[in-house]
Amino acid sequence: MMMMMMRLARRFRVVPWACFRDHFSSDRSHMRTPDGQWSSPPPSYPPLRGAKAESSMTLPRLWSMEEQEDGCYGRVLTLQEFGRLCRGEDDAGLLPAAAASESGGGS
Repeated sequence: MMMMMMRLARRFRVVPWACFRDHFSSDRSHMRTPDGQWSSPPPSYPPLRGAKAESSMTLPRLWSMEEQEDGCYGRVLTLQEFGRLCRGEDDAGLLPAAAASESGGGS
């Protein structure tokens, strides 16, 4: 029972803006039905692909609540950690140092 509760606990993936901008990509394959039809009309603009994206579809790496070793897809936080981050408490340890400094501020 405890194992199931831990597996179903709320988790939040927090990604610094610069990392998201540079590494996100979507080829829109998640918008297709099993027979290849569009589930909804796709946007009129071209599919998104960040300058450092490793492939044309990195969206599943953002959906995943497993930690990613490279750090460019942020961190998965528990509800308590996410609350601390939102309140500005102890955020230094919640995001990788490289990602936190890369996000800079603004834009």
